Amino acid sequence: MVYADQESWYLYSPYILYAYNLRSGALIELFSDPRPQALPPAYALVGEWVAWTTLVESHKDGCSADSVLVLQNIVSGERRELDRICIDDNYIWRPFSGIGMTEQYIVVEQQIADSQGGGHFIHLFDRQSGQRRRLSEGYGRMPAINGDWVAWRDMRTLDDADGVTIALNLKTGERKEIPYPTSPDEKYPYLRIDEPYIVGNRWLYLGCHGRRLPACV
Repeated sequence: MVYADQESWYLYSPYILYAYNLRSGALIELFSDPRPQALPPAYALVGEWVAWTTLVESHKDGCSADSVLVLQNIVSGERRELDRICIDDNYIWRPFSGIGMTEQYIVVEQQIADSQGGGHFIHLFDRQSGQRRRLSEGYGRMPAINGDWVAWRDMRTLDDADGVTIALNLKTGERKEIPYPTSPDEKYPYLRIDEPYIVGNRWLYLGCHGRRLPACV
């Protein structure tokens, strides 16, 4: 089990990312950020590996913070930074958006600095090679991955209330667009939340008032 904890948010105590072994009871501290302005990390767990992204103190003089994407084995302790960059006039791996991970891939949201034109893009990292490719255009948000499918919210602008959810098959290249409805009478009910989930190669979301849980294969 992996979880993030903060002793007292109103006292600005640090965020700590833990891995807890349910069988042995061993507790491992993976990450701690003592800064008053620390943000909670976004993280995902698959097997013995944990991936997370957050902002940390920069190694560079004059840099306000670094954005990091980290992959760590909770058994061997092996740790790899897949990316680290100063956020000033560059980009951020968004800690609030969530991360998706499988045995082969990590999917994460990138936010471009306004000085560089802005935008939110979904990137796919190969866990073995570290190579990455961009999957989305414009304003891609809230990625999820399971099996061969990746899903994310695709909006025309950052405050777009409509848009669609994109579901992409990484093996076949098949691409589905699932619209955000404007009335409960449409084919797809209101989305109570706009974060996609993929379970067993199905894209899931909560229906209007939580009454239905439809799935799109």
